[in-house]
Amino acid sequence: MNSAPHLLPEDRPDFARVLDQVLRHAHRRPELGAVGRRLNAEQLRTRALDAAPEIAARAAAEYRQYTELRDESRRVPPQDDGRGGARG
Repeated sequence: MNSAPHLLPEDRPDFARVLDQVLRHAHRRPELGAVGRRLNAEQLRTRALDAAPEIAARAAAEYRQYTELRDESRRVPPQDDGRGGARG
């Protein structure tokens, strides 16, 4: 990943999935109590998806760590499980 804080295309589905989880369970979290008072969940979802680059920029350090760990896990070769098969 380069140093520009942006959401990679391959991460957009995960971003959308997490966003949907947050919106679905917002009523259970007091700090998110205002969700849905001004905008409905679909409007909030649309705005958050449109703002994904800005959100990723605000979470640049965390996102960089996430992508580094993901990339590292992709480089680790599967280990032999001792039965002639690979674990992965």
